[in-house]
Amino acid sequence: MKLLFDENLSRNVANRLRDVYPGTVHVADLSLLTTPDREIWRIAGSEGLTIVTKDFRFEDLAGLLGSPPKLILMRIGTAGSRVVEKLLRDHIDMVAELHANEAKSVLVLPPPPTIRKQESHSQE
Repeated sequence: MKLLFDENLSRNVANRLRDVYPGTVHVADLSLLTTPDREIWRIAGSEGLTIVTKDFRFEDLAGLLGSPPKLILMRIGTAGSRVVEKLLRDHIDMVAELHANEAKSVLVLPPPPTIRKQESHSQE
């Protein structure tokens, strides 16, 4: 499972996750930092990469353009890179299922409980 981290996620997380997601890269590794989302979508599809992002516009692209590539959408607000890393490590089985299931193209990872708790308190 090769992941492509969008520019809104830390390059360091991509580096730290290579032990469980070999071949993982960040858009900066491919000189794609200011590349439009559609072009990133096209490149990821042609290279067999799954896009990891917090950018909900990619969810729109998934609906519009379909798969490939596959998409992992992180619903974590402004949470830091340690949260991203923990979610992807904790949900490796869900990521594997995404890759194995031809009918599935988007995986939305929910925020960890600490973030959900903070969100519910801010709505009170």
